[in-house]
Amino acid sequence: VTVPHGALANHMAGWRDTSRSPGATGSSPAPPTSFDASVWELWLPLMNGAEVCVLPDGVNQDPRALVDWMGRFDVTVAQFVPSHLALVLAEAADAAPLPALRAVLCGGEPLPRALADDIARTWHAEAHNLYGPTEATIDATAHRVPEDAEGHAADTVPIGRPVDTMRAYVLDTRLRPVPTGVTGELYLAGPNLARGYLGRPGLTAERFVADPFDTTGARMYRTGDLVRWNRHGLIEYVSRADD
Repeated sequence: VTVPHGALANHMAGWRDTSRSPGATGSSPAPPTSFDASVWELWLPLMNGAEVCVLPDGVNQDPRALVDWMGRFDVTVAQFVPSHLALVLAEAADAAPLPALRAVLCGGEPLPRALADDIARTWHAEAHNLYGPTEATIDATAHRVPEDAEGHAADTVPIGRPVDTMRAYVLDTRLRPVPTGVTGELYLAGPNLARGYLGRPGLTAERFVADPFDTTGARMYRTGDLVRWNRHGLIEYVSRADD
């Protein structure tokens, strides 16, 4: 996936300025550099005058050691894949509290509502559910989980609304918007889109298609994810279209 520097810079500026950002003003354990979220975990704190504390080898595989490390360095913002977070929270119940931790960002998998509740109960931190393929430069939608269940499906936290400068469409097979509550395919548009797939023009043309709702010749990315708008104006993830 070829992502231009301008798309990344725009994404970073949006996260720095938007009210949806938890404000990376402290240390944060970064994921592997092969994971696209590592890009903003490295640069967003530095753009805000904060620190980035890189995990020592092996700590990420030891939930108790990870919790102890977060406390030692007063981590304020941390990101997890939900399945890993569940293991860490199980250890955190008997570990020292993390009073500096303000926000936990989740992505890469559906976020169970019960797990989001555990974040608030165990760490007294905000939970943020992030969604986005690399083709849309890391995160395309975001949702801060409220303390009550309003706006959520029974078991899973919504992926929220588009981040600043991005647009999200839920369309049927004829590229028509579907009503609230009806499942359709998610398309993403905006200046954060990648250029396409390096050396694969056919796949690029298949996945990056003309945006029928834009008069300037813009493109939109076909994610292959099935979603729906709920009555609160939030996007709920349903499944992959090819499942």
